[in-house]
Amino acid sequence: MKIASRIQSFLSAHYMLVLIVIWTGLISASAVWNLYQDKHGTIAKAMIEARTIYQHNIAYRKWSTMHGGIYARINNKNGNNPHLMFNMDGRGNEMGFVVIDPFQMTRQAYEVMHQQSPNESAISRSVSLDYQHTIDPYDEPDPWEREGLLAFQEGRAKEYSTVTTINGAP
Repeated sequence: MKIASRIQSFLSAHYMLVLIVIWTGLISASAVWNLYQDKHGTIAKAMIEARTIYQHNIAYRKWSTMHGGIYARINNKNGNNPHLMFNMDGRGNEMGFVVIDPFQMTRQAYEVMHQQSPNESAISRSVSLDYQHTIDPYDEPDPWEREGLLAFQEGRAKEYSTVTTINGAP
């Protein structure tokens, strides 16, 4: 009788240990699955946001182009492009206006957004692989942008995205 009781006690402890291991495994698997889903959900939301921002940028640029750019008074922000400065009134009177092209307009709008919400605003840049021939040295792509532009140029991608670090944040 004592041996049967000990065997039963041993088996009960064994079953309990097996149940604890299985329960721990299920909890761990659930946690891993939730983290995986959260990461992919976050990336999917970021892709939707990026596509929306891209569509807005294209719409603003088309609107500006349809109107011949935006005419603004020359100031320290707008007077840096001598190729787009002109005499506004056509009678020789200096009006001090400059055309802000669609790229400048987009850049300045994002600068305003960044000043308003530095930690929440998107980054928008107009870059080129042929930046040496552009007016603005700001057009030089960083390594991530260069890889994306090469992927487009070589036909490897119609859309390019990766999780990367920008200004120290993923």
